[in-house]
Amino acid sequence: MSKQQTRYLIICEYDEYVRVYSFLKNTELIGGENLEQTPNLKKELKKTTKTLWEK
Repeated sequence: MSKQQTRYLIICEYDEYVRVYSFLKNTELIGGENLEQTPNLKKELKKTTKTLWEK
């Protein structure tokens, strides 16, 4: 893929990890992974993503 496509992330926070789901703009699921919840991860997510909705 030569063009960068818009992606949306759904992030579910749990006690020790976060589950990150990645979607393309057309709602196609392109992946999901569990990541250890660390201060660096939280900083990186805040720096590189835009929050559209938060509960």
